[in-house]
Amino acid sequence: EDCGVQIGIKRMASRPMATKCIDCKNFQEDLEKNAL
Repeated sequence: EDCGVQIGIKRMASRPMATKCIDCKNFQEDLEKNAL
C-alpha cells in the first residue's frame, strides 16, 4: 500500500488482512512510538 512492494507470502499467511509490507509496518510503528 505505501511503498509498492508486494507483501510477503509469510506475512500474508500470518496476517491475511495486512495492507503494508513488513518494512512499512515497522516504519509506521516507529513513528507512532516517537509521537508519544
